[in-house]
Amino acid sequence: MMRNSLPAISGKTALTAVELDRAETLADRILTAVGLREQGPAVVAATGDIRQRAFSLFISAYDQHDAP
Repeated sequence: MMRNSLPAISGKTALTAVELDRAETLADRILTAVGLREQGPAVVAATGDIRQRAFSLFISAYDQHDAP
């Protein structure tokens, strides 16, 4: 929105195109960081599930090997 309006408001504001570029870059970085943080718990949960399944398979294989 600001980028489209910049030509019309350029003499009426202290905002420059360089500052707008910098703000856009920072906004992209923030959105990426937030997105990664929101996905973090899902990754941790999936890792825990895989670990639990691997342990269950280990116990099952151990019990079968130990059985007569």
